[in-house]
Amino acid sequence: MDLTDNGRVPKKQKHHQSFSDLVDEVKRAVGPRGRQAIPSPRPISHGEWTDNDGVLWHRRGGVIAGNKIKRLLLNPAVPVLLCYGTEPRLVAAHERRDLWDRMQPYVTGRGSEHTDDFTSFDAAEFRDDQRRSMLVIEESC
Repeated sequence: MDLTDNGRVPKKQKHHQSFSDLVDEVKRAVGPRGRQAIPSPRPISHGEWTDNDGVLWHRRGGVIAGNKIKRLLLNPAVPVLLCYGTEPRLVAAHERRDLWDRMQPYVTGRGSEHTDDFTSFDAAEFRDDQRRSMLVIEESC
């Protein structure tokens, strides 16, 4: 232990890390590839979707709008797949009216004064080999 001239132990010098040292430290901690974003599933863009039962669904036509979305969404015989984030999910029958109320201003233009939050909805009808319909809704922001 080195003592100063007055017999005291010297105070430890604070090490001020430079920004580039900090960046290098973060790179070492994260690794060479860094954190990779997990892409959201986009069945409408891809034109098909395979459900949990292995059924392959194909997009029928292009993106649909207003009244057709509402008709399919509120039909209890039509499954509805909501794609938001990394885990698409089926929308339960009791949730469908609330989902329609939330997305209606974005897909019909009514109430558009509330749609300046960068949210958007795309919807398309999908069919399987048995000609059953499914509504796929992609929400993004």
